[in-house]
Order: sequence, then structure tokens, then C-alpha cells
Amino acid sequence: MVTLETAKPEDAVGGFHYDHDVSGRLVSLGEWRVTTASSEVADSILQLFGGGKPRNWETEGSDAIEVLTGASAIEIIVEGASKLRRRMIHRGRTSTYVFGYDGSVELSDVDRSRPTGWEPETELTFRLARSPGLGTFWLRSRSWSMANDLARNQTEDRLASASGATLARLALVPVSFIAKSGPRAGDRVNYTWPALTLVEAS
Repeated sequence: MVTLETAKPEDAVGGFHYDHDVSGRLVSLGEWRVTTASSEVADSILQLFGGGKPRNWETEGSDAIEVLTGASAIEIIVEGASKLRRRMIHRGRTSTYVFGYDGSVELSDVDRSRPTGWEPETELTFRLARSPGLGTFWLRSRSWSMANDLARNQTEDRLASASGATLARLALVPVSFIAKSGPRAGDRVNYTWPALTLVEAS
């Protein structure tokens, strides 16, 4: 059994996010938001990337400190293809099927309040290039743009072919358009998605 919403790598010292809950509504961010359980890690993130001072936020998980950084792009170190996982998730009425790109299938409980349908899930664990000794961080994304970008650039294959760790750039890409249909027709829609660009392998 897997917990899709809250599970994170056990050895991760923090997570990178590109949205924030504002009065129960997720709002897309233009700069990275980092959450952690360690005040020392939070202080280090502030020193590395600037932004607002670490503060507490409401969460059921252990990463109860957040830093709204001033960085929209960071350099990271990815230690092999196993640190990047992509899968497709289908939420049904009574269960959630998780299809891995390797053909594996998992089954987990479903949150009935969420809509049904297919969506990608990308999970990346990495170290910060400017401070690799700080520990491992993670990112989880359900962005179709990220999933398509990784497939188009054959990112997993390139990571697998590297002899060691790979230097990469993780950047938030802004998108803005006028909605032509739906409940927000005529409104400007703004959001960001995370792009992973491999720089060089060691």
C-alpha cells in the first residue's frame, strides 16, 4: 500500500514546491518554496537562495517549517536514474491504480474528494549543487508539461547512461494565457511548472 499524497523519501531533509495553500486554494508560485523539519536546514536555504525568513505553516507532516525563497531556478545534483521516478495515476471511485513506466502496478486507497482520471506523477530526489552536504531534497510534480518534457528529452535514459552524478538545473517555467472556455473563460490564467535540464555528468 502506498500513500500518494504525503509519502516522501525517508532520508530527505526537505522538499521543493511550486505552489502554496492560500485559504484552502492552491496558488502557483514564481519562486521555489522549501519545506523542512529542521530549522538549521531552513536557515541554510535562506542563506543560499534568499527570500522570506523561515516560518511555521500548518501541515500534517513533519516538514512544518517553510521558506519562500527568492530563486526561480537552482542547480542540483542528481545521483543516477533511480532518483527520477515517473508514473501514471488513475483515481477511480473506490481505488487508485498506479502504473509505473516499468510496467509495475500498485493499488492504494483513494481520496474520494479528488476527481477521477489519469494524471502523471514525477518524483525527483537530489542534492543542492551549492551545498551538497546539506542533504537530500525531493520534488513531486503532477505537471503534464514536466512529464512531457522529460519524455521528449529522454532524461531518464541520459541519467542512466551517465557514469556518475549529473549536474542539472531545476527551473520554474511561467505560463500565461487567456482561457477560452470553462468557468474561467475570458480570464487570464497564470501558473508555473518545473523544468529539469541536465547540464553535465561526472
